[in-house]
Amino acid sequence: MTLFKNVCIKDLNRILEEGILPISVTGNNDWLDGKRAANSEDVVYLFEAITENNSFPQYGLALLEVEVEDAIKNHIEENDINKGIYEEYIINEVKPEEIKNIYLPSFLKDAIEETFSRPVQWVDVEVTAQTEEHPFGEKADVVILKRVAKTAPLHTGRFNYLRGVQEDRTMIDLSNWTYKF
Repeated sequence: MTLFKNVCIKDLNRILEEGILPISVTGNNDWLDGKRAANSEDVVYLFEAITENNSFPQYGLALLEVEVEDAIKNHIEENDINKGIYEEYIINEVKPEEIKNIYLPSFLKDAIEETFSRPVQWVDVEVTAQTEEHPFGEKADVVILKRVAKTAPLHTGRFNYLRGVQEDRTMIDLSNWTYKF
């Protein structure tokens, strides 16, 4: 079964070496207090997109494509922000050899300083940008994407993660991510 998981780029090399492990094993809990649902920390969460939005970088910029056999479909609560966007699956772990592809947004290639132990695929993305000028969003153009690449923190634990800043100091927020692969 082909499923996906977004992970932070700072964790990618460790994941490629050890696999995707639950929080209870890694202790890697980047969630701010009160921002994580009361989900088990003893399993790994994977997804299958059911809309054109196929990446959820609020969990990390690197989109991993995995091939696993024993994932179990997980119930998503009615008030979950991702309900209707993807189907969620759980599994005990994902072994390194089960990670088949690594996708990263091509517009961030020069901004990502890490080097990775395995090849990544730099892919075009389609996203919606919310700005002061377009508070309800519009398709992000190359100017907006370049500005985000220049100004946004790219690690999930950083303040204002993935939030760009325009020259007039107003914010750029991106949503509705589709990685083109």
